Parts: sequence; C-alpha cells; structure tokens
Amino acid sequence: MVDGHGSLYGNFKPAVRLPSRPAPHLAFVQAYEQGDLVDFIRMVQKSLKEEPEMGVVSATTALHRLARGWSAGGGAELASATVDVLVLLSHRLADIFRYANSPSSLPGLGELQPRHIAITAWSFATLQRCPALKLRGEHFTALFRPLAEAAVPRIPDFDGQSLGNLLWGCAVTRQVNRRLFYVASRRTRELLASQDLGGQNLSNILWSFSQVRLPNHALFQEVARHPGVFDDHAHKVSSQHITNILWAFSRIHGKLGMFRSFFDAGAEAAIPKLGTFKTQELANLLWTFANQTMYHEGLFAAVAEHAKGRIAEFDNFDLSQLLWSFAKVWWRDANLLGEAAQDMLFGPKNRLKRMCAQDLGCVLWAFAMLQWPDEALFQALAQAVREQFGTLKPLDIGNVAWALAMSNQMDVSTARMIADHALRQPGDSFGHDFGATAEGWVHVLSGLEGPLSGTVEDAEKWEALKARFNQAIFAPLCEKLQRLRCVTEAEGDTAHRMMDMRQELGLVEAWVGDLQLEHLGPEYSELLASRCGLWRPGDWTTGARNALEAFEQTSSQCTSPERMQDGAQQRGKSYRVGLHQSKVLAWLAYDLQLRSHGSKAELSEPGQVVSYGRAERDFCPHWQAAEKLLLPLASTSHSRGGHAERVAMLQVFAHALRCAAGHAGPEDVELTGDVWLFVSHWPCISCLAVLCQATALARSVRFHLCWDGFASHSEPHAPPVNGEPWTAAALDHRDRAACGAVYAEAGIQHLLEAREEDRFEEIRCRVGVALCDATETSAVEGAGAWDPLVTVSNAISCNCRSTRD
Repeated sequence: MVDGHGSLYGNFKPAVRLPSRPAPHLAFVQAYEQGDLVDFIRMVQKSLKEEPEMGVVSATTALHRLARGWSAGGGAELASATVDVLVLLSHRLADIFRYANSPSSLPGLGELQPRHIAITAWSFATLQRCPALKLRGEHFTALFRPLAEAAVPRIPDFDGQSLGNLLWGCAVTRQVNRRLFYVASRRTRELLASQDLGGQNLSNILWSFSQVRLPNHALFQEVARHPGVFDDHAHKVSSQHITNILWAFSRIHGKLGMFRSFFDAGAEAAIPKLGTFKTQELANLLWTFANQTMYHEGLFAAVAEHAKGRIAEFDNFDLSQLLWSFAKVWWRDANLLGEAAQDMLFGPKNRLKRMCAQDLGCVLWAFAMLQWPDEALFQALAQAVREQFGTLKPLDIGNVAWALAMSNQMDVSTARMIADHALRQPGDSFGHDFGATAEGWVHVLSGLEGPLSGTVEDAEKWEALKARFNQAIFAPLCEKLQRLRCVTEAEGDTAHRMMDMRQELGLVEAWVGDLQLEHLGPEYSELLASRCGLWRPGDWTTGARNALEAFEQTSSQCTSPERMQDGAQQRGKSYRVGLHQSKVLAWLAYDLQLRSHGSKAELSEPGQVVSYGRAERDFCPHWQAAEKLLLPLASTSHSRGGHAERVAMLQVFAHALRCAAGHAGPEDVELTGDVWLFVSHWPCISCLAVLCQATALARSVRFHLCWDGFASHSEPHAPPVNGEPWTAAALDHRDRAACGAVYAEAGIQHLLEAREEDRFEEIRCRVGVALCDATETSAVEGAGAWDPLVTVSNAISCNCRSTRD
C-alpha cells in the first residue's frame, strides 16, 4: 500500500537548510564597499586560493574593484600584494578568453559578455597608470592576445560604452590588434547611424584610434558627417569630449585640414562652454586647429579672453602649447602675450628654471614668430635654453636656432654649441637625426653662418658643418635627382627606359621618406635646381612677378597677419593660414612645337596664374594621362599632388598629349621649345622631382625655373614686416570689373578672359598643313583607345635621338 505512512519517501527526513552563500562577485562588491583596499586584496587572494577556477563574473568584478581602488589612491605599501593578485587574475582571465571561442568547455567559465572583455581592458590600463605598481604594456601581451581573439566575434554585441572602454584600454597598454580595431570601426559606424554613440564613448573610441596611429579613413569620415555629436541633445558632451574628439582628428589628419566644417561645429559647441574648460583643455583645443595651420576666428578670440588672467594656472607644457598654437597661425593678442611674458620673467612658478628645454624652445619660437618686442624676455629665454641645450631633440634644435637668429640672440658661444652638437652626431645617423630638413638642418645652417664667421676656428666649424650636411643630405639628393632626369638618355627599348625612370623615382621616394625630407630652404633649393639644370632666372620673371602680385591684390581670400585684429574674417568659419601649400602660386608660360612627318603643331601659352588643386580636371583623359606621367612623392607627411608647380607641369603635358593624339603616327612625335615657371615660394622636394621627371620625358624642351615671394624666409615662416598680405588657396571667381585696372597695369588682361579650368579646355593648338580639324576632333573623341603613355614614350625616343644627334 502506498500512502503517507508506508511510502518509500516517508523513510527520508528533510535536510536542515543552511544559509545560502552569496555569489563570489557579490562578496567582492560588499567587501570593497564596506572595507579598505587592504582587506579587499586579502579577500581576493583567499578566494583565488580556495577557488582557482574562478568564473568570469567574479574575476572581472575583483579586477574592476582593484582598479577603482588604486585609481582612488592606493598606498605604495600594497604594490607587491596587488601585483601578486594581478598575476593570478591575468592567468585565469587569459584561460577564460582562450577557451571562449573553443567548443571545449572550461570549468567555471560562465557566459562571456562584452562588458567582461571591456572591464578587463579598462582595468589593466587604469592600473598601468599607477606609478607605484610599475606596470608596462608589454606585461599584458599574453593576456591581451586571447582577449582580442575573444572580442572580435562579439563586437556586433558591444554597446558604445563597452566598445569605448575596450579600445581605450588597448590604446593605453599599447596592445594593438589591427583586426580588432578594424571590426570595431565598423561597429562604431553602425552605432553612429543608429544615434547610439556620442559623448564620452565616442571620444574614447576616436582617441584610441589616434593614440595607436591607425588612420581609419572610413571611420573618421563617417564621424565628420555627424557634426551633431557635439550637441547635448542625445548625449552629454563635456569640454573633455570636445577636446578629445578634435584632438583625435587633428593628430591623425593634422597636415591636411580635411574636416573644416566638422571643426567649425566643434568650435561653435566649445565657445559657450569655455568657462568649464581646464587650462590643459584650452591649450589642447587650440592645438587641434593650429596643428592643421587652421584657425577659427570666434574660438581663438574667445580662448584668448578666457586665458587672460589665468596664465599662472597653466602648467609649463600647456603654456608652451598655448603660445605655440597662437603663433602657428600668427594670432597676436598683445594683452595675452604681455601677460605671458611677465609670467615667464617674474611668475610664481619660476618657469625659466623649471621648464624643460623643449617647452622653453616652443615659447622662444612663439615669441620670435610673433615678433614680440621684448629684449629682456628674449635674453632670458635664450639663456634658459642654453643651460638645457644638451637635452634638446634634433628638431627642437633647428627651431631654437631659427628663433635665436630671428630674435638676434644667436651669439658666438651658442652658435659654437649648436655646431659642436651637430658635428658630434654619428655619421650614419647624421641626416636622420636632423630629419624634416626645413625644420632642422636648414635652420641650423641659416642661423649659424653669421656668428661662425669671426675667427679661423669658427670658420672651420662652419665649413665642417656644411660638409656634413652636403655629405648626408645635399649631395645624395643631387645625385638621385640628376639620375632621375637623365635616366631616359640610356640606349634600349622605350618601355624599359620608362620602367627605369619609375625605379629611379621609387629610390628617390624611399630615401626622402626615410629621411623625412620635405624641402631644403631657399638657398639650397636654388643650388639644387641649378645642379639639375632647372634654375634660369632672367628678364621674363618681371612679368611673372607682376602677374602674381595682381592676382594677390584681387583675391577674395587674401589674408594678412593683422586679419585677427580688424575682424575681417567671418567669426564662424575656419581658415587655413600661414604659408600652407594651398597658398603657393605659380606663373606658367610656354612656347612649344610638336613635330612629326609632314605636320607641325604650335602649343603656346603667353602666361597664366596656376593655383593649388587639380580635381576639377580629373574628367579629362589627357589630364589623367599626364597625372600618370608626373608622379608626386608619396612618402611625405601630406599629399603634394596638388602643388601649383605640379599642376602647371600637368597643364603643359596634358596640352601636349591632346595635340599628340591627333597625329597619325605618334611614334614620330617630337616635342621641342621652352617652358617658363615662376613660383611664389621655393619648391619642395616632391615638386623638384616632378620637374626632373618632366625634363626626362621631354628632353628637347628647355625648362626655365625661378621663384620669389617668401623665398627670403626659412620655415617656419614669420609674417612679413608690417603685415604684408599674401594670397590664399584656390583661384576664385573674381569681380572682373574691379580687377580690370589692376590686371591692365600688370599687362595680364588675358587672365580675365575665362576661369582657369575653362581656359585649359579652350586652348587649341595651331596645327600645320598635315593636321586638319577633323583629324584632331576624331582623335580626341577616340581618346579612350589611345594610349598616351605610348605616345610620350615614343616621343622620348625622338627627343633622345635629337639630343644625341
């Protein structure tokens, strides 16, 4: 019988219920909130010994509370015990991440969530920032490798906070997994599209990409399409968020100035919040603009006002960065500079004694750049820099040499010190240590020539300095460019000679990129152009100079160093200033003949002003062919394909290719004549390489090169005395009636006949008897089947035969 008394179950008595033990992670939380860090560390140690197979929730909770405790100010006496706990936790977490994507199970694993991965990365990065622990990024390699592998397939499940913390932790610890960052960029764009990302999380993500130098163009371009990220509507945006977002953009794309409208939005969002900005954030905010040689009228004026009266609050680095940023864009606020000068001389922080050499060099450079009239300040800064000269980096030495020379503080003893330092550099690293020549070697040479001319010993140092520069930089560059321009003289198949030219260009590009060489300054650029047979000044430069001056006077984008004081610019828009590449102009004229059997074409241009940029002509097949022939150097800090010198040469070659397309026998084409090119600034190395390619391709053409304008100044460019204006970026649509008198006086009325791009399309060569209009028209229409590279290659053969004959 089965009933309540005779059943099997009746023989068992219920067990006594024990009080439930809280989950380990909850115990960690309670211990952290109720005790001190010492008790918490002991509890974690005990738990790891009793439960070596700790789950992911407990392990990450313990790690997170440990990081929070140390970030709040843990005692140095706990460092050893903390490191012991971190070793055990890192081993356990590495096993968890390693098995996370494996079909086999790990005892006590638990379900791995995105927040666990993010907490791990954030915690170790936070602990690394605690000096007492003496942790370094390489200590975490064995942990972050499996962490990244576990994170990649789970990235689609990450929210903005987890994604930001994960990437921030990887960036701080320098544990960069490119695959992880790539999939994270895709997830970032998805979150942006759904408006689920902004504020702190977005700034963490962008900061991380910038910190590890991963210029993910798709990510930054997508963020730039969302200027609303600076609004407070969906996400709270603080001063730190604005600064970090703009800092990330500027650090990655600092030489390009690609995202002006996005920076305008950031500036407009920052201005009403400047009262909440820390001094460090004020300095960083201005740096993000100045690093791109760009300024925003309203922002710079507002920051200058907020900085006044607070100069003493800036630490040494932030003050040097603030002054550098103002000077970089020629923003000269007399009251602010006066306060900064007094603080440097008499301030409570005794900056002249406590500033590092690099910061002192930046301050000296800034005051020299802005032509501040304070002899006592320059003397004090110069003396402070001399006392720490041995700690300066090579590029800082170049800037200091320029600033000392500009402020008339380059005495003989300082010149000897700089010369001795440069001559002590090892021979194999001499050029590399003074890379970015315009900011290093050229400044040193230009600043030391006068002071080292007094005694025989000083003159010997000067000659030794020039000899080292010639050996390390100038002579190798001359040799490489001369080989580039002469490579097509060799015998052999035309295609092989074209390939040889490409190989020589590749060698130049690799060498220039390795040395970070951008240009040589006015004197050595002229000498280099002379060695390459390009420098040919003459009477023709008068008309060219008049044309550039007339263009300058009528340009609606003309700027001057005094522009900030009179409020001439719109306060809500960013501008590129300084001598940026977009401000260099070229004057081009040519008189060429294109000959073949039974026909002759005249290519003539009496003179036109050529500005920066070429995108409007990309549709033209002849222009595209010329682009493939005259390649810029790709190993420089920014694209130099749109420099005015190259654009001018592209016009010549595109015109020649257009005419050559009409010849029935392109293998017999020969190009002869003269090309004149006058530039408002000495050319960079890339443009000199383009001109050498042009001479190699058209060996029977005489090239006449000369320049002026800022050629008397070395980089960095001080504003001309009395604020002389100079032209800005692109050829604009000017008021022809207002410009007519100026152009007539300069004798260049024909420049008003049409816009530059229209003029190029309207150019028609004067063709000889054998070429009729129908032939030319049919050839242009059939340009898709015509190979311009073959045409030019065959023209090279004719030019080379003509030269040898």
